Amino acid sequence: MSTPSKPDSRLVALMVLLVLFSPLAIDIYLPAMPMMAVEFDVVPTRIQDTISWFLVSLGLGQLVAGPLADRFGRRPVAMAGITIYAVSSAFAFLASSLDALLVARLLQGAGACATSVCAFAAVRDSFGGKRSGQMISYLNGAICFIPALAPLLGAWLTAEFGWRANFSFMAAYALVALALVFFLFRETRPADTDSSGPLLSPARYWMVLKEPVFIYHGMLCLLAMSVILAYVTSVPVRLINGLGLSMEQFTYWFGINAVFNIFASMTTPKIMDRIGSRKTLNGGMLLLVVAGCVMGR
Repeated sequence: MSTPSKPDSRLVALMVLLVLFSPLAIDIYLPAMPMMAVEFDVVPTRIQDTISWFLVSLGLGQLVAGPLADRFGRRPVAMAGITIYAVSSAFAFLASSLDALLVARLLQGAGACATSVCAFAAVRDSFGGKRSGQMISYLNGAICFIPALAPLLGAWLTAEFGWRANFSFMAAYALVALALVFFLFRETRPADTDSSGPLLSPARYWMVLKEPVFIYHGMLCLLAMSVILAYVTSVPVRLINGLGLSMEQFTYWFGINAVFNIFASMTTPKIMDRIGSRKTLNGGMLLLVVAGCVMGR
């Protein structure tokens, strides 16, 4: 595999395209969840499982997607992930039962996992250790816009064409991304990448797991993400069914939450530079505790 010449804006745009698969699959159909529960004749909490199943494969799939990208390259693994995402989105569109939809979401999470892993790996390959941190912050910033925009699109699609239109949009997005990646994405895996040995090696994971610093920060990320996902999965039913909001009103309030998320993502690096990483981290954890207490009242 050859490395690209000089990283350019085209590569960054393609990587943004790849990392958006995951948040799009989570946020776009949130306004439609109550309608989906009615059609499948299940309690709303069962529809929330469609997010949980997606996240399970999204998380566990990284244990395999990373070694695959090192062995075969970023480009082919990304294209395989996009293909899986497109096919599973079509299956979700055609699902006649909740069980079929859950299986489709499990596969969809695996596809989204591959695209995200390859996107961040390609950034690291192309920009090096120092600049890649800045580039990854741009990717995370792009991800933050999806919670604000995707529910708006999902509410419109659901109102005009029904909830299944959300999954047809995901399939169409994947097909467009597949064409762009096929024609524009050059392989970035370094030529000196060691692809020998077993594909999955327990020692490879143990090197990471035995680091206390990684475990500490990994657990903090896990807990913070759990708070976000608990909110995302429960708020559609609470606001639409419980408080009687329309889909349009739901997207408005959900969008405000996303605006705060974007603001925090853009300002946190500056706060870290001013007061340090540890104080910023402690402040963030304190905010999580206070917000949880307020929501629990």
